[in-house]
Amino acid sequence: MKTNGSPHPGISMHNIRVGGGAAGFLFVAGSMLVFFLGIPAIRWFLVGSIVLGSGIAVALRLLHKHDSN
Repeated sequence: MKTNGSPHPGISMHNIRVGGGAAGFLFVAGSMLVFFLGIPAIRWFLVGSIVLGSGIAVALRLLHKHDSN
């Protein structure tokens, strides 16, 4: 514990390391849930982002399958 009187810098999101896989997915899903429940004004933005992101993912997947043949 610091005793020099300076405030604790707190937790910075860029210092939290999250890799891929189940742990990364759980972190992202939890973060999305916190924002979804905590800020009602961004709910439509979040839903739209999920739909748009899923559409781009499907398009890239289909494009990759087409190019690999």
